[in-house]
Amino acid sequence: MIKCNSCGAGMRFDPATQRLVCDYCNNTQDIFSQTGENISEGSEAPAEYETMIYTCPNCGGDICCDSDTAVTFCNYCGSSVELEGRLVTMEAPSGVIPFQITKEQAKEAYQKRCRQALFVPKYMKEESKLEQIRGIYMPYWLYDLDMKDDVHFKGKKSYRRGDYIITDHYRLTTNVDAHYEGTSFDASSNFTDELSMSIAPYKVAMEKPFSQGYLSGFYADVADVKNKVYSQKSKEVVGDAITESLIHTKPYLQYGAGKEDGNIAKHLHIRKKRLAYFPVWFLATERQGYVSYAVINGQTGKLAADLPIDPLKYVLFSILLAVPIMLFFSLIPYAMTPIVLTVVSMILAVISWLIGMGERKGLHTRLHSLDDWGLRSVKGQDLVPNEEEQSENKKGDGLPMIGWKPWVGIIIGIILFFWGPVQDYYYYIGIVVIMLMVLWSFADIIWLHNQLTRRVPKQFARRGGDDDYARDIYAESQSEIFREESSKESGEDATNE
Repeated sequence: MIKCNSCGAGMRFDPATQRLVCDYCNNTQDIFSQTGENISEGSEAPAEYETMIYTCPNCGGDICCDSDTAVTFCNYCGSSVELEGRLVTMEAPSGVIPFQITKEQAKEAYQKRCRQALFVPKYMKEESKLEQIRGIYMPYWLYDLDMKDDVHFKGKKSYRRGDYIITDHYRLTTNVDAHYEGTSFDASSNFTDELSMSIAPYKVAMEKPFSQGYLSGFYADVADVKNKVYSQKSKEVVGDAITESLIHTKPYLQYGAGKEDGNIAKHLHIRKKRLAYFPVWFLATERQGYVSYAVINGQTGKLAADLPIDPLKYVLFSILLAVPIMLFFSLIPYAMTPIVLTVVSMILAVISWLIGMGERKGLHTRLHSLDDWGLRSVKGQDLVPNEEEQSENKKGDGLPMIGWKPWVGIIIGIILFFWGPVQDYYYYIGIVVIMLMVLWSFADIIWLHNQLTRRVPKQFARRGGDDDYARDIYAESQSEIFREESSKESGEDATNE
């Protein structure tokens, strides 16, 4: 903890002023002058720093804090328990993006999102829960990439000559000299790729040399994802960006070049991998053994939140909305005929099917970590899921087979149209059955949505009480970089391990 040079109390970093502030005597200090670190823009950060690592006794999750005060809340499982702390020496990241958004601004952003969500449960809005929002520096791997090579695209132009349409095919070649710095991916398996991508991007150009002063009053997560995990994905992201830039230039538009032709990723070379801390406001709300997360980009204020649906609120709102709609359409001639009602109920069945399948796919992806390379790497799984994992009909998921219910209603509607019964009550019986299938589908949709927004708390492997864990993660990463640079010197590609 950094002490105030006036009264000796602990200081905290203030996002609003970007200075260290003492809450007891209101003294403020520049970060680097107060910490005694001789760091300036472009200089190297310290090699290591001391910090406390606190481990949750319930889930085993770790979090770093420079304060020696008790930590009584786990932001991963939402438990209100006293976390076990130990002093360790950590390898310092190369840089940090300081918090720009204050805690009050983060709370206001979350409250605004809750007000916009009509069906959010009351417990998600409790003021006592909001007080548990934490500022956490999340570790990110940053990749600097270079490219200086020819790329080739296929182009074509068509024109009419008499009764013929003639198509000329071209090979478009461009020499690309590109340098990208700071392509980022989160380095903690605690912080899912889904959450980290939902609050991206960060303005990496505003990164500062690391100083422990930026951590004062905040927490930091531990990096447990190796830097090689996102090597290929970083190439793909930068390759897509270069391709998009090229194909929207005039020559490429003129010849209709497609972005799938260039395959720029294979031409990119990773020059450097480094670790940095990015700011995230993190809120975990525990309820009946499940936890819902809200994360806010501590630099830009961009928010993503797990907001469950209160079924009772949803039903009451639907009834209140249905009554005026029915009264309105009853005033329109021919709007309430059996055929029109059948068509409307079939449309609702199609909508419920589309929404339901989307929710089911999202939950299937979450259950099998299909889009979370960091978590898959920590679990020892292949980064690219196999066909069995990707299959949404995988046994053991426990997910409702929502697809058949709306289709029962749609088929009933089709039968009624082809049959064309004279008596209207056949239509009304069919409409009732279709709407029952729709309501059943929407009940499944609410269940699926709530499963997506109420996560099962992770159970992390319990970690030892010495410095080895924190050191080993960074030691492995640094040794990988050393091996890559050694292979580069011998003429090999630095990223093909």
